[in-house]
Amino acid sequence: MKHEILLMPAELTDEMAEAIASRANCCGGGAFDIWEAIKAAAPKCSTCGGHGQIRKLGGYTSPEEIVADCPDCVFPESFTLE
Repeated sequence: MKHEILLMPAELTDEMAEAIASRANCCGGGAFDIWEAIKAAAPKCSTCGGHGQIRKLGGYTSPEEIVADCPDCVFPESFTLE
């Protein structure tokens, strides 16, 4: 089964909350609960668990050197939205 990727903001905007509330016939609090349920149900990356970063192996001198962007979550430079 082919899955499409949907990019969406991590935070719920007022406009999105209004659209959800209108479609689901609920209040703003209900829209927020629906948003949180969607985020919780979204599949997580099997490499980083959805955190976007992984621990690098090897000896490093600072905490910044220990983590790297997850290679499975980062979009290639050629990625564009249509």
